[in-house]
Amino acid sequence: TQKQLALFAQSLPHKPYCSDEKGHLQIRAKATAIGKKYIQHNQPSLCHWLVYDYDRAGALDHIGQNQLPVPNIVATNPANGNSHLFYKLANPVCTSDLAHPKPLALLAKIDYVLCEKLEADAGYQGFISKNVLHKHWLVQEVNQNAWELGDFLEWLVLPKKLPKRAELQGLGRNCTLFEKARFWAYSQVLSYRLT
Repeated sequence: TQKQLALFAQSLPHKPYCSDEKGHLQIRAKATAIGKKYIQHNQPSLCHWLVYDYDRAGALDHIGQNQLPVPNIVATNPANGNSHLFYKLANPVCTSDLAHPKPLALLAKIDYVLCEKLEADAGYQGFISKNVLHKHWLVQEVNQNAWELGDFLEWLVLPKKLPKRAELQGLGRNCTLFEKARFWAYSQVLSYRLT
């Protein structure tokens, strides 16, 4: 079945960033963007997909040998075997300034640990990915079940707190920004109300 690919198409932004080559991004309507090799897979303030850049061949072998969570989709470069691994979240997590901090913090920890365990590229920002709808990539639908955040806890041991380096990249950035800004914001609201 093509269930996961249909979900991927459905959850794309209305006007995603896209390109046929790295570094030359354009914003296009979804109908046009779907025809490009690279695409913005998450909406601006919603995380539907956790995506990891596995820079060598044999991603599924590595996952199986290390008993790691199985991605929903794997898109592989036929020339070198490098892959993007896509994990579909059953309930998208808000990543904007209005996000609830607990789900976002949990997602940031899952993202950090999963990236480490997969031995994926920690420098990959997760903004643009191989477009699984494009014929250039070898695409496999591996897992038909979307991931609840709690499902990952059966596979991964999460840290109580993200390391400093994780706070500076990926989803941890949003959690850090929220934690640092909220106390200032609370004081500003209070002082405004008192005046």
